[in-house]
Amino acid sequence: MPYRNYDEVETFLHLAEVNYPGFIQRIQLPNKTWENRTCHAVKIAKGNDPGRVGVYLTGGIHAREWVCPDALVYFIELLAQSYQNNTDITLGGKTFTASQIANIVNKLDVFVFPLVNPDGRQFSLNGAVHKNRLEMEWRKNRRPPTSGSDCYGVDINRNFDFLWNFPEYFDPTSAIRNSTNPCDETYNGPSAASEPETKNVVWIMDKYPNIRFFVDVHSYSNLILYDWGDDDDQTTDHDMNFQNPGYNGKRGVKNDADYNEYVNPNDKNLRLMLANHMSDAIRAVNGVNYRPEQSFILYPTAGTSTDYNMSHCYINPRQAKIHTFTIECGENFFPDYDTKGKDIIKEITAGLLNFCLNILDLQTDLYVRDNLQDTGEEPLFNGGISCSPDINHFRSPLSDPQASLGNESAKYQDNLFDNIEYGQTNYIYLRLQNCGYSPGDADIDVYWSEPSTLPTPSSWNFIDNVSVPSVNPGEFKVVGPIEWSTVPKVGHYCFIAVLGNAQDPKPDINNIHTIDDFHNLIRQKNNVTWKNFDIYDLFAGSFYEFKFYIQGWA
Repeated sequence: MPYRNYDEVETFLHLAEVNYPGFIQRIQLPNKTWENRTCHAVKIAKGNDPGRVGVYLTGGIHAREWVCPDALVYFIELLAQSYQNNTDITLGGKTFTASQIANIVNKLDVFVFPLVNPDGRQFSLNGAVHKNRLEMEWRKNRRPPTSGSDCYGVDINRNFDFLWNFPEYFDPTSAIRNSTNPCDETYNGPSAASEPETKNVVWIMDKYPNIRFFVDVHSYSNLILYDWGDDDDQTTDHDMNFQNPGYNGKRGVKNDADYNEYVNPNDKNLRLMLANHMSDAIRAVNGVNYRPEQSFILYPTAGTSTDYNMSHCYINPRQAKIHTFTIECGENFFPDYDTKGKDIIKEITAGLLNFCLNILDLQTDLYVRDNLQDTGEEPLFNGGISCSPDINHFRSPLSDPQASLGNESAKYQDNLFDNIEYGQTNYIYLRLQNCGYSPGDADIDVYWSEPSTLPTPSSWNFIDNVSVPSVNPGEFKVVGPIEWSTVPKVGHYCFIAVLGNAQDPKPDINNIHTIDDFHNLIRQKNNVTWKNFDIYDLFAGSFYEFKFYIQGWA
């Protein structure tokens, strides 16, 4: 069987929606290619429960990488058949049970865009028919020649809006695999995201904000790559990052001290763990080893799909974090389908299925903000740590706390509270989020303290404990009210909130002995927070005059 062309891929996606209507939905992409082709992706999901995590898989960005779209088509087909028939999947030495497959379809939203660059693929496949090696090895799309050039095409995987104008950002001595020459195979295009194929990939990301994981399937090298691709990574200097213009002209040189790209250490560990799980499943099929490594180790790049998707949460802290990977499958661009291609397709399918299963095993990560810019990173680098926007206090209970404090506008306000009044019951609400990947409960302790005793938990005054039965991934939840009737005298005080569960335990407050210990606790744990407040006697020294009349008196 030969590799599928554009029409065959599109026919398969149409039939998948027809044959599996309960859990496969075809998605039409809005941008037609230069040769007027319409592309589709599919969403694989049973149900639409809130908080489902999205996984996004793409292939066929580069025309000559024949096996990649077929691997994603096979992934869709095998997943759908197993789910509908309640059967196991066995790929060489790796078996996935029917219940595991059901968990993927029932608990995740899986988006698959198997053929990003259909024009280029058709050109490359036709080159095989014509026995034209240059056409077969075509990499780019088929953008018509621009002014001043007679060369076709843009490298889609250099066209995304991440350090796209690479001469400005990279060291001139960098071995970057990008070009501004339209005749080169890594030509980055006339502008960032200029190509319809690029726009289609981005459109899915924008339309489905629950996407938290992205895998772009390429060939070849037998590698599983995780970001970044622009420079060696580092986990200590938060200011050394792609948005800092002070480092322009320094990126892209291996093993130098001038520039390394910041990555959160917890994120790096997570990506390496998931890459290893993919590698383990691939190896179990036929014994082939796919080595996990940082993308930059292969060679420096700019404008790639993975770097672009991962950079979102750094550019806009309000956007969810996306973990991105590239699979470089096989050992050449044109493996014989029957003798080698089928094996590669099974290997990649096993790796992706295991990837999805391990996402389902990831835990809850509860957090409460220390300031409006806090996104749950550990450690916290920027902003105040005594002004939490998520401890909200009122003199009267709210009729609908979630509507008042949990709407999109209120979420980014830090002035939603009343002055606390001495001598009456006040009402405390907490706002928390789950930046993890599975639902979980929350157990919350709330304290008040005088600032002078703040570092010593033994002198904190317990207000109440609240249990929250379930917080979905990505959910922003309002909890309360907590009735606070033992309000101390007029003065300046602090609230402290500590939360956690079995998956994400509360930090141990008994290790706090100094103010530095306390500050480190706040900065290094995203599930403890602190807020200064004042208590007022709102009616102190006031009096009221009441006029009244008794019938019959003057």
